[in-house]
Amino acid sequence: MALSGTKAQEATLGQYGSVFVNDTDLVTPPSDKIICAITFMADTTVNTLTCENTAEDRRIFFNTANHAHASGDGDEGTGGEDILVGTIFPKGLTVYGRWTTFKMQAADADGGVILYLAPKH
Repeated sequence: MALSGTKAQEATLGQYGSVFVNDTDLVTPPSDKIICAITFMADTTVNTLTCENTAEDRRIFFNTANHAHASGDGDEGTGGEDILVGTIFPKGLTVYGRWTTFKMQAADADGGVILYLAPKH
């Protein structure tokens, strides 16, 4: 579900909270929130990134568990792949979506990521 204009703006400004992580702990937001943006502070490989909706025909955000936009049915397009372990997200990149868990592949004391939160609805 998309955020309204005001809520989307507040989320981009970090008003719903954020999490810094530079180790391999699994991060899960509170039950009423999702991860809406991830900023990579160093070149980072991701171990786990779970999209909010994993139902077939509704997978619209890339993740490590299944192919988003692969079926061509429902809300999905075609051609999408899941993120493979070893995929590097470069320093300075910010990605946007709706995820329920995040975990780095390896700890990075000099880098890490910032996860921005938003309401589920």
